Amino acid sequence: MRAFFVIMVLALGGLWAAAALHVPAQANHPTVLVIDGDTLLVDRHVVQLAGIDAPEWDQTCRHHDNDWSCGQSSAYALSKQIALNHNLDIDCVPAGARSGSPVRSCWLKNEDLSLTMIQQGHAVALPEAPQHFHFAESQARRASLGMWGSQFDFPDLWRIRNARRTDCAFKGVTDADGVRRYASPLMPGYDAVEAATTFCSDDAARAAGWHALGEALDLPGGGSGLD
Repeated sequence: MRAFFVIMVLALGGLWAAAALHVPAQANHPTVLVIDGDTLLVDRHVVQLAGIDAPEWDQTCRHHDNDWSCGQSSAYALSKQIALNHNLDIDCVPAGARSGSPVRSCWLKNEDLSLTMIQQGHAVALPEAPQHFHFAESQARRASLGMWGSQFDFPDLWRIRNARRTDCAFKGVTDADGVRRYASPLMPGYDAVEAATTFCSDDAARAAGWHALGEALDLPGGGSGLD
């Protein structure tokens, strides 16, 4: 069953700085927030974008002997896509699960968010992604778009190599109800969070049993509430 969402709250980022854009509230309208370059918080539920893997927030790439924040650039690119289309419905279709979170193919204005991220060079196609994703990746690579204009570790390799880091930007804190929460730099309330621990990716936080800031807990009987 398709889920149609009107975006009411979203993260809007420039190239090096992000801000939360608050759209006037309307009854019964959910919210969409960007967690990182391939993860959204839709109606208080974490959604992984189907078929892609984006560089992590703390990941840097090497361009002309200089490091640049390709992970942040990826997250801001996704934020920009959503912010520019904040008055449109977002259509997310079930496509499996990853890291314990629902995987969705999400569309805005007849554009697949995952495919657009690949076309811009802000994400790589997963092995199981459809063939046109891999074709789009090869085109982005030939044109040296985004990450393809630099030297970089694929996101899965970067996560392995940085699994023991303790200086990453995702903050972990236990809330007043005893629920372990994590916040990404693009999420409202991030600056106010006093981190008890940190994570280098959304994947790592979720694998450790933490929930996104503002995420609804599992519904009775299971399920994400998105189907």
